[in-house]
Amino acid sequence: MIDEGDGESIAERESLHLHRIVGKTVESYSVSAPDSFSLRFGSGHTLTIFDDSKQYESFSVQPGDIYV
Repeated sequence: MIDEGDGESIAERESLHLHRIVGKTVESYSVSAPDSFSLRFGSGHTLTIFDDSKQYESFSVQPGDIYV
């Protein structure tokens, strides 16, 4: 789910501007297992992916020997 915002139009929603990171270089990452991970891009943008489901795995990433 993408954050629903507070009544802003889609054009105003910074959280929907995913095109700003498509094709960009990932400079670093951080893992907050088992709930989330973040990717930091060369442009300065950060994408954080959250798993908020208690029933299902929403994603699986294995950086080294850490599973998220």
